[in-house]
Parts: sequence; structure tokens; C-alpha cells
Amino acid sequence: MKELLLLLGFFSINTQAEDLKSCKVSDILDGDTIKVVCEGEAQSRKLRLYCVDAPEKNQLPWSKLSYYGLMRFKDLKVKIYKKDIYGRDISEIFDPITGQNINIDLVQSGSVAIYNSLCPKKNKQYYSAELSAKQSKLGIWAEAGLHQTPWEYRRQSKNES
Repeated sequence: MKELLLLLGFFSINTQAEDLKSCKVSDILDGDTIKVVCEGEAQSRKLRLYCVDAPEKNQLPWSKLSYYGLMRFKDLKVKIYKKDIYGRDISEIFDPITGQNINIDLVQSGSVAIYNSLCPKKNKQYYSAELSAKQSKLGIWAEAGLHQTPWEYRRQSKNES
């Protein structure tokens, strides 16, 4: 148990092993929203990934980065924080084998941006991961555009309709 807690210690949050749900991915709705069925639960849950915002589906090819990043996982460990205004569970997801925080991996690979309004500044690992991706010009940071700020893209698209 001590080894597990030490392993979990590198996550951006203080996660206790009993706080994590074992879940199976049932659908990937977009680059920051998935459906899972968790152990002992009959109904699926819709998860909105904590601290991240992925380019919208029609922002090709950028939207495919996070989508494909999520496709490699069938099983996950999930830490649920709260529900958002759409009824989705705001969550961090972890590789059940390595314990790696997948949300942070998506940020570090440049597949998603940090969603500042959902990510407190105390989550230094997220901000450090994004800075690294920007400096290395990875993924969405390879060239400038609204794919780097999906929230601005949504706002602009809404204003145009």
C-alpha cells in the first residue's frame, strides 16, 4: 500500500487509492469528454476531463490529437471531482497499469490546452506540462490559431450564428 501511495504522489492532486474508480471506456465523445462504465455501476457516466480543453471536432486536424490520444485506453482509473453544469463528472483519468495521469499527458503532448477557468493555478504540473509543449511547439502549439484556445473558438462560433 505504501508503494501505491508513493506512486500516486506524483499526481497533481492528493489522490488516495480508494478515491479512484476502475472504469471501462464505452465511448469517446470528443477530445475532452468520454463515457465510461465503472465497476459496480449499472449506468455509464459522462466524464469531462479536468483542467483541459480540446479543439472542437470541426477544428481539423487538431481535434484528432486528443481523440486519438484517448483511443488507446480501454480501461481507466478515474478520480471524480464534481458535476459541471451539463451533468458531466469533472474527472482526472489515469492509466490503470502505470498510474500516469492521462489529462497531464494530453497537455504535455500538445493535444489539448489548459482550460484556465477550470484549472486552479495550484495545479503546477498542468501549467508546467503546457509550457513544455508550447516551448517544444508540440501538437496544437506547432502553429498559431483558435485551435489553441477552444473556448475562444466556441465563443466566436456562437457569436457568428
